[in-house]
Amino acid sequence: MITPFCPPSVGGAETHLQDLYDFLRYNGYFVYCLTYQPITINIKGSAIERRENIEIRRYPWIGHNLFLKLEKYPPIFNFLYLTPYLFVRSFIFMCFNCRKIDTLHCFGLNAAFIARVLKSVFRKKALMSTQALYNFKPATAFARVSKWVLSGLDKVIAESVESRDEIMKIGVPKDKITVFSHWVDQERFQPLPKDESKKSLGWENKFAVLFVGRAIPVKGSRLIVEVAKEIRDVNFVIISDAGPEIEYLRDSAKKNSNITFIEGVEYKDLWRYYNAADVFVIPSQYEEGVARVMLESLSCGTAIIGSRRGSIPSVLNDSVSILVEPEAREIKEAVEYLHSNPQKLRELSNNARSYALERFGTKNTEVITDNY
Repeated sequence: MITPFCPPSVGGAETHLQDLYDFLRYNGYFVYCLTYQPITINIKGSAIERRENIEIRRYPWIGHNLFLKLEKYPPIFNFLYLTPYLFVRSFIFMCFNCRKIDTLHCFGLNAAFIARVLKSVFRKKALMSTQALYNFKPATAFARVSKWVLSGLDKVIAESVESRDEIMKIGVPKDKITVFSHWVDQERFQPLPKDESKKSLGWENKFAVLFVGRAIPVKGSRLIVEVAKEIRDVNFVIISDAGPEIEYLRDSAKKNSNITFIEGVEYKDLWRYYNAADVFVIPSQYEEGVARVMLESLSCGTAIIGSRRGSIPSVLNDSVSILVEPEAREIKEAVEYLHSNPQKLRELSNNARSYALERFGTKNTEVITDNY
């Protein structure tokens, strides 16, 4: 596995990676994972981590939080930041370990470039998992290079139909692309009594709206603050630990009694917050991919207010969610509607768990292992 991002970094991509390599190593695969030390949060993992059927090699790299700052610029900047050094380390690794490797599995376009070259040099099978929508503009240099990279792999595992379609539009053959669905640990993320969950967090008698995500503009955390300022009898809980808007969220919580800002929650404890929340909000202002927070919330039996952006409408439907434009007015109206209509909220929440069990279980791993 080749990826710029791996635990102890936090985020949906990192959690998916961990779920995948844990599934593989417990089911007869040996996994090498080549990655960076965390570059978006100020923590470190072991340089070489060895456990049963897995070895993770984390390479130190410069520019703490530079990745998030470069996201607003053309993709070439993050490519130059993320790709060359990881390529060098991956190439050196393959020189010494080539015979041990059957398949190269890369995550994201930057790692896909590395795998494309390594496949040609070392004659290995190579596949790539998408972790976002890239909004390709046909005929641009970015689209042409991406087509060259992806067409040269054996398989592209797209995280949604929208991801598959945009890759096909730049000319990658359809037969190279397989669509899969993410999964979550539905024993960890499962419904618990709402009253007990609220009491455990000190949220008794509070209607709670939850947001979990990076503190960057496109994730929409500022919209949550705007809405909170207009609905004083609803409590808004924001969980984030990375991004340039951390200080803004911290200050907003100090100035508004109905906003709680929690600067980071360990992934193993997130289920407590989903269960205590009355509704989860994902107000993405960009073409969002398949955000795991949606799957985790539904698995805990918590309904969602979601943005009509990217893959969100293909993951959710009106049996478990209300979809809105990512604007403060529409989010406010949806929150007020569910707050004042407990029967409708109960209906959405009651549907959520069965919806998640049907769509987001570990059987989804078969798409990946079949491609191996």
